[in-house]
Amino acid sequence: MSPFADVQPGDKFYLEIAWMYENGISTGTAQPSGKPLFEPKQTLTREAMAAFLFRLQGLPGDENTAEGFVAPPSTRFADITTSSKFYRQIAWMDAAGVSTGVKVGGNTEYQPKGQVTREAMAAFLYRLFG
Repeated sequence: MSPFADVQPGDKFYLEIAWMYENGISTGTAQPSGKPLFEPKQTLTREAMAAFLFRLQGLPGDENTAEGFVAPPSTRFADITTSSKFYRQIAWMDAAGVSTGVKVGGNTEYQPKGQVTREAMAAFLYRLFG
């Protein structure tokens, strides 16, 4: 049985999506009632990607676990505050050197609502696992 209301056995990438749920990497988007949505055709924001990578680093047996990470009172990202969605996960990406941010004028931004490009994803994964 699928953990998500919008992904069923036999769907493209069902096995991989179910694995993400089973390992706590994706929790889905809550619905008022019933199972969460995975929204498989939606693009990924940088803040959601931070949450995925943070949870991935919390898997059992991972020597670089992010689970015990305590977020600092601020980050160097001009567009992120402690009340930002996924603040802890984004602060971890900064502290771990996974994200270097985006230079905008004299500031460094994280751009949490921006879409993750394939080249940026390659860079994040390389910094994390390379």
